[in-house]
Formats: sequence, structure tokens, C-alpha cells
Amino acid sequence: MARAEKHSWMICLALIVAVAAVYWPVQHFEFLMYDDTVYVSMNKQVQLGLSWKQVGWAFTTRDCNMWHPLTWLSLLTDWQLFGKDGGKFHIAPVLFHIGSSVALFLAWRRMTGRLWVSAFAAAAFALHPLRVESVAWVAERKDVTTGFFSMLTLLAYAHYATTPVANAKRRRALYIWTVVAFICGLMCKPMQVTWPAALLLLDYWPLNRLRANPKDKQPLDINWRALKGLIWEKVPLLILAIAAVPVTIWAAGEGSGSMTSLTKIPMIARIENAFVAHLHYLQSFVWPADLAAQYPHPVWWPAWKVIVAIAVFAGLTLFAIVVRKRQPWWLIAWLWMLVTSLPVIGLVQLGAHAFADRYTYIPMIVLPLAVAMTAATIWKSVAWQKPVLLVAGTAAVVALAVCTRGYLWTWQNTRTLFERSLAVTKNNAFAHNNLAAYLLEHNDYDGAIEHALIALQIVPTYPDPHDTLCFAYTQKSSVTDDRELDLKALPEYEKVLGNASAHTQESLSLIHNGYATSLARTGHLLEASEHFRKCTELNPTLPEGHCNLGTSLNSQGRYAEAAAEFREALRLRPDYDAARSMLEKALAQLGERQKNN
Repeated sequence: MARAEKHSWMICLALIVAVAAVYWPVQHFEFLMYDDTVYVSMNKQVQLGLSWKQVGWAFTTRDCNMWHPLTWLSLLTDWQLFGKDGGKFHIAPVLFHIGSSVALFLAWRRMTGRLWVSAFAAAAFALHPLRVESVAWVAERKDVTTGFFSMLTLLAYAHYATTPVANAKRRRALYIWTVVAFICGLMCKPMQVTWPAALLLLDYWPLNRLRANPKDKQPLDINWRALKGLIWEKVPLLILAIAAVPVTIWAAGEGSGSMTSLTKIPMIARIENAFVAHLHYLQSFVWPADLAAQYPHPVWWPAWKVIVAIAVFAGLTLFAIVVRKRQPWWLIAWLWMLVTSLPVIGLVQLGAHAFADRYTYIPMIVLPLAVAMTAATIWKSVAWQKPVLLVAGTAAVVALAVCTRGYLWTWQNTRTLFERSLAVTKNNAFAHNNLAAYLLEHNDYDGAIEHALIALQIVPTYPDPHDTLCFAYTQKSSVTDDRELDLKALPEYEKVLGNASAHTQESLSLIHNGYATSLARTGHLLEASEHFRKCTELNPTLPEGHCNLGTSLNSQGRYAEAAAEFREALRLRPDYDAARSMLEKALAQLGERQKNN
């Protein structure tokens, strides 16, 4: 026993070192222009840092159309510690992932009693490339936090289920810890709502709590009386899961646009996509190539792909049922994947993606265990079983780690992320649009215009590329003094303002400012003044807005009004030299007028 405990500690240490080594570069990664903006880099609430007021905000807000207060608290803590340093925000997800990996190993070891099988299963989970999206993306903090508390739920439940009934006090304490961890998981992301059913699967195997004959080592027949008791045991968890549903709906918000309507993606198309999604996840588990940040939803998949996906689904289901008496882990691994992925399989469609690698964080924890159990079973009669399995298992884990490190660099910034997505996917308007936004941010106007136009060619009704186009045309015109670009920008601004409800007040102020700039350059001075004024009304603290409004008023001979705007710009930014120069000019012109009168 002492030797086994020593090996367990060594395995835990190895997991910590391996995950830390593989994910070491993330401390130098940037915030992405892909949800990191709304979660951190442009979220004014998070940027207030950790305080009692912000703790209250975390528990009452439905920002990002989700109620996940513990996720917000972790982001608030990071801002309090690191400020706007994007690299440091990547450290906590790695720590959460390390904790999840260690907890998973300890849970499997407790449930199966198989040290090295559990070690392989935990290492394969920890170092698989499918984990990269969850760990390397700041906006997916909710994934690693709920994953961490899910693994703690699993660990507490493993100890509870394997503790003798006679030790009632210890079992009661362990059950309380199970419930507490479950609640914390729900407060990170409502991914755990199916866990009451999922834990029943583990009762079948590897816990073998449903055996009709207690002497059986495998769960051949089900003790229905025991099943009834185990169902009652899950009732507190079920009540909590059911309570999370209306909270999730409230957070999503009626009319928020976070949920895709059935008119856009019919239920039949969603069911077909669910089959294709499972095929993608299994394929990526076995051969993690061509992974991407975003897989566009085609609405209707080609018929042949749906048929293949359904055939694979049916084949795997049949296989799991046939081998359930000799190798029950395949049935549990398959059902675990189906049950735990149900909230994110796309029947309730969120966003424009068909599936996402981050959705495999919890659903695929049993598959590596099934692989390891099968290998151990097949080779158990071979005299040199242990060295063969050790070498093979180590080689597999190292290969996964190498692939993960290689794919990890894709997530270092927005450009590398979406260039990768465009390289491995087709007709990806979302990737073209996000890459265009990044290029605009870095003053590559031609590149931004090119990718935004391609995005519109793929999806003509896609509103977001118009945002990039209008600013790209206006800003390029400022550099090249090409008024044709301003003429191209005007209809783009009109389309953007026609979708004003999709923008924040701050972003609308910038849109009005840009629109007014192009209007002024093309001779529409009065209309330009109206939009400059709208900009200052939406965001009174924007000095550029006041300066631009002053310049427009000054060009119309309204010197006193212009001077007032320049003074406000200087009050907001005392070192604003352009506003100071224009104020002097306006006052001089006003003085000249008064002298002439």
C-alpha cells in the first residue's frame, strides 16, 4: 500500500510538471479579439477589480448571456493581480487544468483500483490537443473552472461511493462535499446539469454498485432495488440541476440573440448536426488534426456525411452493447459522452458554430480510461505485459503532448488563430471577419477590407464585416486622402447604424464619429455635425468626439460653439495638442469676427 501511495504521488507530480511544461508558453499570449474583449479586455466591470461591490455584480449580472459568478470572480481576481497583462490571464487556466487532471487521476484510481490505467487516462485527458481551446483561451475560463469543480465532484463522489455503508459519518461528509463541488461547478458554467444521470453510469461501472450478485467483479446483471436507491441518492443533485435551468434561460435573456432561432436552423438540421458533431469529436480524439477555433455551421450537411455519422453512431452503440459484459467500460464511455455533451450538442443552438473542441472537456474523460482498460485486458496474459504497456502508453502520451504544444502556438494571437482556421476549414465567414478586425486594429487596411469582403461573399447577410469595412475605408482615407474611400464608407456606416441595437453605447459613439468624419470629407458638413454631436452624447468622455465636433462647427463659422467643444476636449485630455491648436484658431477667428462687427 505504501508503495502504491508513493507511486500515486509521483504520478500527480508528473502530471503537474507535464501540463505546466506543455502550456508554459501561454504566459506570453495576447488577449484575443474573440470574446476576450467582452470578458476582460473591454469589460469595464471586470476592470474595476475585486471588491465586495464587484462580488455582488458577479452574482447578479447576466453579461455574456450566462450566469457564472465563480468564473467572473476568477477574472476579477486576475485583473486585481495583473491588470491588463493578457499573458498573466493565461496562468490561472493552466492551474485549473492541472488541478482537474490530478483530481481525475485520483478519482479513477479510487474507482477502478488500477494505478497505471488511471495514470494513462488522466495524462491522455490532460495532454490531448482537444484541451487547448479550453486552456489557452481566456474567454473560456468558464470551461476550466467548471471542469475543475466537476473533477472535484467526481473525486468526492468516488470516495463517497467506495466508503463502507457502516461508516455513515464519513459518507455523509463526503456526500456534502460532492454537493458543494457540484454547486460550484454549476456556478462556473451550467454544463453539469446532466451529471445526476452521468453519475448513475459510473455506479454501473467502474463502481459496480448495481451488481445483482455482490461477488461479481463485473456488472453483468442489474440489481433493480439498488438502482432505485441510487436514483434517490441523486435527487439533491437533480433538484440543483433543474434549478439551474431557469437561471440559464434568464441569463440568456429573451430576445438577446444568443440563441439561434428554429427558422434559421430547423430542428431536423440540428439533429443531423448532432450526429456529425459526435463523429467530429471521435475523429479528433483518435487523430487530432485540423483542429480550429471555429467550425462554421452549414445548416444542412451533405447527405453522405450525415449517413456516415449516423452509421458510425449506430455501430458504436451496437458495439458497446455487445461487449458490455466483458468490457463494460465501452458502454459507459459512450453513454457518458452522449449524456454529458447533451447541453452543448446543438439542439439548443448558440452561435454560428457547428461544434467546438472546448465542448469535449468533460464528455471525453472516460474514453481514455476505456482505451487503457481494453489494452490492459488484452495484454494481461502476456508475461511482459507491464513493460509493453508502459512503453506504448508513454509513447502515446508523449505524442499527444507534442501535438498539443504544436497546436498551442495557434492561440498566441488573433492573427495566428484565424489564419489557422482559414487553413483547415472552408467557407469560414466568421474567421475572415475576425481576421479582418485584427488587421484593422493593426492598420493593415487593405488586408482588413479584403477579408471583410470575402466574409460578405460567403454570408451576404452577415452584419459584422460592415463594421470593419466602414472603419477601414475611413481610416485608409485619412492616410491616403482618397475621398473615394469615404464614399465607399458611407453606405457601410448606414448598414451598421441600421443594426444599432447590436452595439454597445461606447461602440456606437465611435461609429457615429467615423461616419461623421467621412461625411465631412465628402462635403456633408451639417449632417457630419449631427453625427459628431451624437457621438459626444453617447460618450461624453471621448475627447476626440468633442474635438471633431468642434472642427466641424468651426468649418461652418460657429466659432463660439466650436471653442466650447475644444475646451471640453482639453478638459478631458489636457495634453491634446490638436484640440489646443484648434481652440486658438477658433478664438482668433471669433475675435476677428467681433472686431469686424
